[in-house]
Amino acid sequence: MIKNRYIVLFLALPLFCSCSKEAGEEVNPNAPAGLEARIAGVSLVTRGGAATASDISTLGIYAVNSVSSETAYGTAPAGTYCEYKIDKGVASPKDAAAPLWLYREKATIFSCHPAPSSASDIASGGTATDPVPTVKIPAAAIGHTQSAIATVSGNVYDFADAAHDYMYGVAYDDKQSTEAARYLATQPVADNGHVGAGTSGPKVAIGLKHAFAQIKLIISKDAAYKGDAKITQVTYTRKMKTLKSDGSTTMSLKDGTLTNTADLADTHCSFTFAASGGVATTEATGEKAAPVILVNYVLPNAASKSTFSVTVDGKAMTMQHASDPEWEAGNIYSYTISIKPTGLALTGFTVIAWKDESQPDIPTI
Repeated sequence: MIKNRYIVLFLALPLFCSCSKEAGEEVNPNAPAGLEARIAGVSLVTRGGAATASDISTLGIYAVNSVSSETAYGTAPAGTYCEYKIDKGVASPKDAAAPLWLYREKATIFSCHPAPSSASDIASGGTATDPVPTVKIPAAAIGHTQSAIATVSGNVYDFADAAHDYMYGVAYDDKQSTEAARYLATQPVADNGHVGAGTSGPKVAIGLKHAFAQIKLIISKDAAYKGDAKITQVTYTRKMKTLKSDGSTTMSLKDGTLTNTADLADTHCSFTFAASGGVATTEATGEKAAPVILVNYVLPNAASKSTFSVTVDGKAMTMQHASDPEWEAGNIYSYTISIKPTGLALTGFTVIAWKDESQPDIPTI
């Protein structure tokens, strides 16, 4: 199964001197270097969640010293945090008066999206030689009960908000032959050093990976169904992990592992429509079907049975699914459900990596 990939950022580390260089003067070797991040390109485009660099407004950078005798960023595994803002692909410290400086010391660069508003939301962990910082994830990042307002552009209700697309950064190597191989299992290291005035230090390339999965429910109307197919309620039920209501769930900035999640025996993803409802249509002459499509984030979960319930034309229809697979971070799990005269039927199921590629059996959104 394709692992979770998303977007590549290149953190350029140009050297800014605190004093100007006069003719014949030596540059202060202890002058700080400012950290500047630039979005060099999008490697994969998502369906739901952040789709382009413009969808990323914040980026959290956490630097941890890599050499035991160095403490510019604190005593490892503790480090220094800085929130960056993204504007037209360029990242700069949100607080210009308190930027994150890189000295000559070597640092492991951990990163996350969205950036926490406070350094207190990132906790140091692990050991000095194997730091594992974590970031808190608020319960509001995933809403399992949603109210779908009827849209004028179609029947797509996307609740995978880009601002809640939780990701962690790993080292990215564009010299690898395949996209999968370019996302490494380690974090990038910044070793800027003193390179002289007017020159830049080495680039640090970060590949962001998703910590969440997505589900997509595609509800269509069978040609034999004679009703209007007006949908007012959709509920998907399955044993699944959820975010803790007190905001204590955390994501590892090393490998995206989620800890302190709530594990409920019977959890619902529920969508309630406005009075106008959503209407699933069949294919008409020369026109494609317009199913109701619901998209939402979910946490990675073990395999489980599930239940689909759809209230259509005022009648509740229920369908059991005995073999729902394991959900893995970075994948989208799409269920195509058909409204038939005798009830609901699961007519399609696909698993794709979280990227922009066509799916032959359901509409592309």
